[in-house]
Amino acid sequence: MTSIVSSLGERELILGKTCFILAGDITYEMAHSVLRPEVSTGKMVRGSDLDLIVVTDNTIPESVLTDLDEAIHTKKYYLLTHPAYQEEIDYIIKPLSRIEEQLSFDTFEAMVACKILWEGVFLHRSSALFQTIKYLLEEKQIPEKLELLEERAGGYRRRAEECLQNLSSPPGESEYSNLFFTREERLEDTFDSA
Repeated sequence: MTSIVSSLGERELILGKTCFILAGDITYEMAHSVLRPEVSTGKMVRGSDLDLIVVTDNTIPESVLTDLDEAIHTKKYYLLTHPAYQEEIDYIIKPLSRIEEQLSFDTFEAMVACKILWEGVFLHRSSALFQTIKYLLEEKQIPEKLELLEERAGGYRRRAEECLQNLSSPPGESEYSNLFFTREERLEDTFDSA
């Protein structure tokens, strides 16, 4: 990120008004280096992707954000296709105002965004902006809401495990059959039977 930002004309503005947050597998210490296919190129890449959230101050001009996006995208392509790296960066750039909207926690997408931000780790630049994000999450009681959802999911898991351990019919007939097949596999069955 340092090399990306330093290559831009508005680097001082970006350095003062952006925050790079590391998210995903790496924050859980679950990152891996196993080869896997990458969807956009169809080629193999090395291990987990690197998930980045770039949060910007609301006052950064759109033209600066466009330049930043292009610079990150160029680096993403380079790291993805260069034989020495073959690594994937997934990123999103969003203004603080978008995060403030997502704090409503009223849609699945907003809940996921809040969870990712809460678990995110500071990587680069404005630590003050990063602290503002964490403060806003706490102010809207996002950690407590996430904990409640986790407890509900734990209850669902326990009931599913109990049901599966006591099955008297094939798993396809259980209310928990979705635990056996991916969404794609269920869609294949739908089209195969048509």
